[in-house]
Amino acid sequence: MIGALLATAALAAPAPGAPSAEAVTDTTVTLSWKAPSGAKPRAYRLLRDGRIVRQLAGRRVKVRKLAPKRAYKWSVRAVDRAGNVSRASRATRVVQGEPPPTTGAVHAYLLASTDASYTAFRKHYRQIGHVYPTFYDCNRSSAALEGRDDRRIVRFAQDRKVKVLPRVNCQSTATLQRILGEPALREQWLAQIVALVDKHRYDGVNIDFEAIRAEDRDRLTSFIADLAARLHARGKLLSQAVSAKFADNPRHPRSGAFDYQQLARHADVLFVMGWGVHWSQSAPGAQDDIAWVRGVADYVATMPQREKWVLGTMLYGMDWPAGGRGTALHHAEIQALAAARGLSPVFSPEKDAWQLTYTDAAGIAHELWYSDATTVANRVALARERGLGVGFWRLGQEDERIWASSSLG
Repeated sequence: MIGALLATAALAAPAPGAPSAEAVTDTTVTLSWKAPSGAKPRAYRLLRDGRIVRQLAGRRVKVRKLAPKRAYKWSVRAVDRAGNVSRASRATRVVQGEPPPTTGAVHAYLLASTDASYTAFRKHYRQIGHVYPTFYDCNRSSAALEGRDDRRIVRFAQDRKVKVLPRVNCQSTATLQRILGEPALREQWLAQIVALVDKHRYDGVNIDFEAIRAEDRDRLTSFIADLAARLHARGKLLSQAVSAKFADNPRHPRSGAFDYQQLARHADVLFVMGWGVHWSQSAPGAQDDIAWVRGVADYVATMPQREKWVLGTMLYGMDWPAGGRGTALHHAEIQALAAARGLSPVFSPEKDAWQLTYTDAAGIAHELWYSDATTVANRVALARERGLGVGFWRLGQEDERIWASSSLG
């Protein structure tokens, strides 16, 4: 019958009934429809926004992997046994629901240059409250602020109520001396950061200025105070990464620039980088020796407005060749290395860290230190016991088991 009607130019083929949405979530929809009057089609073609999605025999289908909050127009065509296709049914507009919001409080950096970091965020966002994607950096030659927004990351996070505060990074002593000390350049940076927040509708920004001269301590505090005032006037947040320390020594070459008490008057979040006892250019060793981290946590807990403070934990390992510079490795890379070489890691209770030693194909000895889910959980516990927030550098490097910890929230 459908074929006969299609062959008759003066008559329109009977179309199926418009689809009805029986169930809608953030990423799925279940649709059903009525058969054309007086016809028994062989199949139906489901169309989304006018394009064929699939052909099926029945009159009910569940469609997955849809975009949350997006509106789609669904229609159906009938196919008779001769292969003739009817006109499309009336379209039904369906708006997908809101995705499940986060219930977490972790502060996490997301490396925007690798999909592994974004994949980890998508998988574990329910435990993350603030995400710091690495969008922006300083140009060490020109001292310009460079970088770009990634709508994919921002939209995914904000749709799920995770606050997005992109990282503005600079780790050049000479460049930071200019940014903080040259009035015109300082104003240019302040204005540009605020403009980026306005343009891209971020929830705020994260400042990660490192390798600052101790002599620039007051200039750094002044910069943060000015930036905070401009952001707060817009209802936006300011987070700042700060070097770890046990006490305030204004002359310390790494942490002296960070005046904890003054910075806490202005920033909304102070992310203490709770690692760095050993680093790529130092002798090998646990980067976050537990005794050292405990001392840092104890000192941070004495600060006013404790709710602003986050104890950050590293999620990677470091491999030092004898006499050479260390290389950062992800947890999965370390496990693969151990398996390939038949290595047995050794746990150090004193450091609360894991160690691997081996000799490579060139005969060079290596010493590798890393964290796992248990050692990360111990540092999370240190933070929680002192009323501090929890932070990670960075997503995509971790032992997956860390996310099973109930202490992450």
